Amino acid sequence: MEVKVYIESNAQLLEPALFGNRALIRGMTLRKLDQETYLRYEGTEVRLSLDVPDIIHITAGFVSSVGAGLVARWLYEKLKGKNVKILIEGLEVELDENKIKNILIKKIEVNR
Repeated sequence: MEVKVYIESNAQLLEPALFGNRALIRGMTLRKLDQETYLRYEGTEVRLSLDVPDIIHITAGFVSSVGAGLVARWLYEKLKGKNVKILIEGLEVELDENKIKNILIKKIEVNR
């Protein structure tokens, strides 16, 4: 299954910090976490106002609770300590590995 993840941030150059690559290509699979789990960069909405955060679009693909855990750990490790807001399928989620994992697992259960 695929889940849309949105990361809102005013931080400059957050994408290279997340993906370790300055030349990001929309739709390119950037991180394969295991055989069935991946994160794909889908682009960034750049906002011109200083008060409005940019939004990084990511698609997370996984098929099991183990994959959901890998995605949650990756997001948490990359974003901890940063001033960001995470939305999963439009639902705001606290930057906590277990809370992210639980939301992702619920998405699996709903789509069975």
